Amino acid sequence: MMRTGAKNSQAILTTKLMKSPNKHIPKTVDFDVLIRQIPCSCHDVATYWTTPAKLRQWLSVVAHSSLESMTMEPECAGSFSFLWKTENQQRVELYGRFVSLDFPHHISFTCSIQIGLLAGNKPQEPNCLVEANFKDMKDDGCELALTLRPLHETQNDPRLVAIWTDLMNGLPQVLDTTREVKITPQFPTSLGGFWTDLTDAKARIEGKRLLNFIDQSTADLLSHWVEHGFVVLRSAATRTPMERFECEMENMWFRGRNDLRVAVRRNGVVEIEQLRPAHRQTWHKVLDVHGVSSAARDLLSSAPISLFLNHLFERPAKIYESGFYERGPTYNRRIDGAFHAPHSPMEFVGIQVVMGDKLRTSEIFHYCPQSHLGPGAIAKIVGHRRLEETSKDHDAWLQKNYPQETTTMSALVGKRGDIIIWHPRLVHGHALNGNNPIGRQTLIAHLCPVDVDPNYPDEGGNRPQAAVQRHKGQSYFSHPEI
Repeated sequence: MMRTGAKNSQAILTTKLMKSPNKHIPKTVDFDVLIRQIPCSCHDVATYWTTPAKLRQWLSVVAHSSLESMTMEPECAGSFSFLWKTENQQRVELYGRFVSLDFPHHISFTCSIQIGLLAGNKPQEPNCLVEANFKDMKDDGCELALTLRPLHETQNDPRLVAIWTDLMNGLPQVLDTTREVKITPQFPTSLGGFWTDLTDAKARIEGKRLLNFIDQSTADLLSHWVEHGFVVLRSAATRTPMERFECEMENMWFRGRNDLRVAVRRNGVVEIEQLRPAHRQTWHKVLDVHGVSSAARDLLSSAPISLFLNHLFERPAKIYESGFYERGPTYNRRIDGAFHAPHSPMEFVGIQVVMGDKLRTSEIFHYCPQSHLGPGAIAKIVGHRRLEETSKDHDAWLQKNYPQETTTMSALVGKRGDIIIWHPRLVHGHALNGNNPIGRQTLIAHLCPVDVDPNYPDEGGNRPQAAVQRHKGQSYFSHPEI
């Protein structure tokens, strides 16, 4: 048996000399072998020999002719008949009976040809025996070998061989346009993620749009998320809830709160303390303010955020971590997957509500373009590890994959009321607006689906999660116990 050199090559016709052991066949005959490599499984190819609808489509590839009729009984001793009309109105018929069917590896049948006025008048003796053998190839697809053995003459009718050559050469073309293509979507890393992280995300977005599950504006937002790893909801935070939140913070600063913690930096060391008015004069981060401030929860679960996250998460969202900066530190590069990931490491997002004040009304968000598509995130190092160890691994990973000396960061200016949502694998940072020494004034949060358990790392390991609570409608929140 011979092989072709490439999957898309034409069928190879080989004529061989055979000494027949059958007394009814001449002792020495020439038989013909057609070999074709096809990029489909043996099962897919064999169905075109036994399924009427597929067979009809295949028979239509015979050159310079049109299929007029077809009958077939795909069983042992079952008959078949294929009738074509050529361009010059001549009738050509192939007919015979099945001898054996070992699906999907072997099919044999007798076959005869009649042309012109004789078509339709079938003699009792068949012209040849046809054997189709299907063999799986190691790399991909199958090899189909078609052997035509003359039964009463010393060689096959060349017209019969010509028709089978046409059919063998046309089969891959039919298969390539009709066979089911099975593609398994993949996540970029073993850490998983949302459906938008799958390799077929853009096709899914288009499908949702065509089925009217989402409108064009939502499709555009999701497409931007897939391609760039962030979206900006312009002026999504309205004036009233922002001012109410600022009033609540003023009261907290005035009175202090034992149930709020603040992170402050002293002599290069971050310390966690209960909120006191004195902390306001230094760079600080008020931790998990959403746990005590309904206005903060209103901002973080506003309609534009909830609408986008409902499409992204495909279930309700939960605020599980937040921080408010009034004199906040800046940082050049980081990836949230290292520090804030829940137990399902890539099922969360970062959110920033740009607050601003009278001195500064905008915030500069830096990001490394399409870094969410780059090397795998380091969220796997988060668990019961100390934050100090996580920071070292985080910095080493960034320097290896995105060296500070050669990595170019793009700048995005967010105005007061803008909301920025970013991917957990996006390399990003925050910077001062010009030379303003105050630092950034903003509300930051991390949200995940309501059924995902947060992971609250601390210097001593993990903090337990307080009970999940409903805020309003389908918005939820939780926070670490204090």
